[in-house]
Formats: sequence, C-alpha cells, structure tokens
Amino acid sequence: MTLRRLTEPLAAGLLVGGGLVIAGFLTLGYAWRGVARTLFVPLQLPYAISGGFAALGLLALGLAVLGVQTDRLHDAQRRRALAGMVR
Repeated sequence: MTLRRLTEPLAAGLLVGGGLVIAGFLTLGYAWRGVARTLFVPLQLPYAISGGFAALGLLALGLAVLGVQTDRLHDAQRRRALAGMVR
C-alpha cells in the first residue's frame, strides 16, 4: 500500500522537490566548506560563485516544484468540492 502511494504524481513531485531542496542545501554547505578551508581570497571565489549559484538554482527549482505540486493539490480539492456542490 505504501509503495502504491509513492507512485502517485503528488507524492513523486513532493519527493523530487524535497530532494532538490536538500541537494541545494548540501551544495551550499559544500561551497561554504570550500571557502572556509582556503585562506587566499582569489581561490575562494570559484567556490563561492559556482557553489552559490548552483545552490540557489537547486533551491529555486526545488521550491518551484513544491509550489506547483501544492497548487495542483489545492486545485484538485477545489474541483472535488465544487463537483460535490453541483451534485
């Protein structure tokens, strides 16, 4: 029964969105670690720029997926309620 729920589009979308958000935070932590470990500022910039942009991109994409999935869920609930009122 649990495996069947994981194949539903809502659950899959929430898992993908949550995974992207977690990956974004992990990327941000990796970039922070690279910057903190290097004392020479010009060698810190590649970590800060590439890691920061990648982390922001992953976070934005993950939050967008989560937002779309929750909007789809709320729309389905509204349609279900409207269909119940029409009957």
